[in-house]
Amino acid sequence: SEKVSIYFIKQLMKEDFNLILEEVFREDYYKKVVKLLRKSKYEITTFFLKIPKEDVIKRDQQRQDKNKGKEIISKIHREIKPFPRDIIINANLPTNKIITKIKKLI
Repeated sequence: SEKVSIYFIKQLMKEDFNLILEEVFREDYYKKVVKLLRKSKYEITTFFLKIPKEDVIKRDQQRQDKNKGKEIISKIHREIKPFPRDIIINANLPTNKIITKIKKLI
């Protein structure tokens, strides 16, 4: 999927589109995307939506489908950390407030 996403990023860049990329967690992939965007003089703003592990577990338990469980959530929560340049946003805010905050920052 990484090769496919890079392909589509390149195609969109050729057409001079603004891009929003979601869930770029793996550092190697992140670095490839940033390098590609910088090479084309794109301005890059990165956000990290942060939420306490306990809240993620609570939300997971409320889901009808696709439950991850405490162990998987704890592992992911330990592994996924913001990159140094990320703007950290509280993901417990209502969605419309998160969107408003992001819009103000870009």
